[in-house]
Amino acid sequence: MARAASEAPVRRVESQARTRQLVLEAAERLFLADGFAATSLEDVAREAGFSKGAVYSNFAGKTDLFFAVLEGQFHDLAEQLREAVTAEDDALAQLAAVGTWYEQYLQVESGWARSLPEVVAITAQDEAARARFSALVQSIEVAVADLLAQQQRSLGMRFGLPPQTLAALVVSLVIGLTVRSIHDLESPPQLFHTGFVKLLAP
Repeated sequence: MARAASEAPVRRVESQARTRQLVLEAAERLFLADGFAATSLEDVAREAGFSKGAVYSNFAGKTDLFFAVLEGQFHDLAEQLREAVTAEDDALAQLAAVGTWYEQYLQVESGWARSLPEVVAITAQDEAARARFSALVQSIEVAVADLLAQQQRSLGMRFGLPPQTLAALVVSLVIGLTVRSIHDLESPPQLFHTGFVKLLAP
């Protein structure tokens, strides 16, 4: 009896974690398909198979849920970037892998690319959301800076700028090219790769 009582809180925690994950997965599908503005919490609850109250028991509101999804996406992107680079043995091929990773990101994650204007609109009006988005961007910059510092050591050379500065420029280049893709502005296939290589020129 005592053991069953002690296991009950554990099961509740596991159940809540499972509910949260299912809500996140449902929200990701809907945000990708329809965008932030067109997706309601009722839609998310229905997609996840729960009541709206279950969503509110895990998230403060739609903006909180949206950024929780984005945070998971950014974490995955950083991990994908690390995996793409470490899969190559040659140091120069590892650098080139960054360009390939971005091209694949645009093709596979086009839904998130289209969400960028909505993210900008949200962060312009919500200071807490702005802080969260800033932290997300910085997490990608840190991942890129770490990779660049590693490559700098492997290549036995110094880039023209510190890794942290280069990382900020690379992320800015990614954001700019993503905006171009949203508006269907044609970009040469190697534009990111060309810009990336120029930034790394010693």
